[in-house]
Amino acid sequence: MAARLGFAARAGVIWKDAPLPDYRLPFGGPVVVSLLGAALVLAALALAARGLRPGREGAAVIDARVRLFCALALIVAAAALPWTAVGRLGALFGLAVVFAALGAARLGWLLTRAALLLPFVGLMVVSLLATRLKSPFGMTFYAVILAKAGVSLLALGGFLAATREAEAIAALRAWRVPATLVQMLVFQLRYLRVLRAETERLLRARAARAGQSGPWRRRIAGAGGLVAALFVRAYERSERLRLAMSARGFNGRLPEAARPPLRWGDWLFSGVWLVLVVWISVGAL
Repeated sequence: MAARLGFAARAGVIWKDAPLPDYRLPFGGPVVVSLLGAALVLAALALAARGLRPGREGAAVIDARVRLFCALALIVAAAALPWTAVGRLGALFGLAVVFAALGAARLGWLLTRAALLLPFVGLMVVSLLATRLKSPFGMTFYAVILAKAGVSLLALGGFLAATREAEAIAALRAWRVPATLVQMLVFQLRYLRVLRAETERLLRARAARAGQSGPWRRRIAGAGGLVAALFVRAYERSERLRLAMSARGFNGRLPEAARPPLRWGDWLFSGVWLVLVVWISVGAL
């Protein structure tokens, strides 16, 4: 085939023979070798799925710090690729799909998060229409941008789907994310749950007093009052939380639990993942 296509002269020096030359074994031919390779790939995927998905106690086998490292490796590799490396970006996108699937991220959950990309898609469409589809970059440039955003979305989705909130916060601290950002994230997550509970109580109170039916104009007018009442309650709740934290001796730093050392399986998984991402990024695939 190399001679027929004209690149046989470009062959390099073979420094090591293949482990299974010509797809043959002493006890079987190419079919046996293909089945053996498929079994090895399935076994590797099963081990990775067991490590990423939560176990019986609710924690995944692979440490959250390793899962965050794998997600960040995908995001950085996709962002660093030039927009002309469509093939390598497609391989990274496929690897991100595998990462999200191993993290048990649901398709519906990912699609709702993908709605964040809709404003950017609209801006791209407006840009193409403004240039009458004669952009100097072409459709490929915009497709690459969306593909890079998709890789980031799938990587974060796989991490969040397999990681509990406390483990994610601990992983961010372990990777030396600024303490102020981590504290802001913790407060936002907890306060969003408080606002959700307050909103549910307000909606139940409105349903008990006025029912779910009524003219849409009246319901819209009542929604403004609900938003105002929610704002007042949120402000009062924040003041009470601040006083309670001060009474308990809050000094500006949240308590941190002791982090166990990484196991050999964590190091092995992170090393294999890094080699695979770098191998795709440098164009070896």
